Amino acid sequence: MENETEKKSFAAYYAVLFLLIALVIFLGFEIISLKKHSEDSKAALPQQPKAAFINVSALKPQAVTLSKKYIGYVTPVHSVSVRPFISGFVEQIFIKSGQFVREGQLLMILKQDEYKAQTDLARAGVMQAEAALENATTYYQRIQAAGNKAVAQADRDKAQAEFLSAKAALAQAQAQLAAAKVNYDYTIIRAPIAGLIGTVEPTKGDYVSPAGTPLMTIIQTSPIQVVFSITDKDYILNVSANGLTNLLAGEKIKLQLADGQIYPDEGIYQYADNTLDKPTNSVAVYVNFNNKDNLLLSNSYVTVYLEKELKNVIPIAQNQVDLTPQGSFVTLANKEGIKRQKIEIIDTLKSNYIVKNTFDPQDYLVNGKAPELKKGQPFRLNIVSENGG
Repeated sequence: MENETEKKSFAAYYAVLFLLIALVIFLGFEIISLKKHSEDSKAALPQQPKAAFINVSALKPQAVTLSKKYIGYVTPVHSVSVRPFISGFVEQIFIKSGQFVREGQLLMILKQDEYKAQTDLARAGVMQAEAALENATTYYQRIQAAGNKAVAQADRDKAQAEFLSAKAALAQAQAQLAAAKVNYDYTIIRAPIAGLIGTVEPTKGDYVSPAGTPLMTIIQTSPIQVVFSITDKDYILNVSANGLTNLLAGEKIKLQLADGQIYPDEGIYQYADNTLDKPTNSVAVYVNFNNKDNLLLSNSYVTVYLEKELKNVIPIAQNQVDLTPQGSFVTLANKEGIKRQKIEIIDTLKSNYIVKNTFDPQDYLVNGKAPELKKGQPFRLNIVSENGG
């Protein structure tokens, strides 16, 4: 009886085990079938293109100060070599070498005796001519009053001729007096301009003449002029932007002196030369500086700085700009895609072009070569730097 019961228990156990194995095999086939069906379904769907990443730089407007350096030299606006208008001996000297003088200030007097005598003689000649004219006038008037019957026509003509001759003689004497006075006044030598005197050549008693060595040189010290040269390229850019009469408009003109200090006053543009220097392809520019303290000495060399502040501009690395005969272009990207845009280059700063801000706020500069996007291909903008610099 016990054996019978054990046999039934074993039979039930194997039956349950068989059912479990069968269930596992069935479920395995179902999983494989579902997986295959899923793979077949995925294969049947169209493949989506992979999203592209575009490295871009933000374009942020800013203010940029451009500074260019030139070598210039100092030269006076006015320089006068003082010479006498007449010959004579130096009698008095009222200035000394290296002195600053005002315009019209007395410099020296030549010996006046000879020219004073000539003036007195000419004045006496005028008095004599005046007396002769008065006598001739009285006689002529008397002849006219006598009438045609009392005086012959020949006498009337003679009286008129003597009157006119006396009148001319007076005019001549007056001209001689004026010339004598001019020569007398030339014995007094005054400063034609205000400025700094160099070496005073003559001493008291020296004989001087118009053809001889200049008495001295006077240099106007303030304002004083600085001359420097800009390239033909800079000249064309500035003329195009500002015109010839205002070539350096918007630029601060500064000087650095030989000891390294910056000159306190800024320069005022005067004019540019009307010819190009062929060997250097440059144009000379003339700028005036206030020189009240006489720090700027004629013929000295200085460093000239032109500084210009540009607002609402964008620096872009030169290797990001495509220069073509049709103009300058950059590649931009925004949420709509990639585009090519023409730009206006204002100037250069180190390795960047300074570009006028004509961009939309949502535009970014594409770094390097732009990827070729397929139709409908998604993309993402990866901002890696600012302004392409």
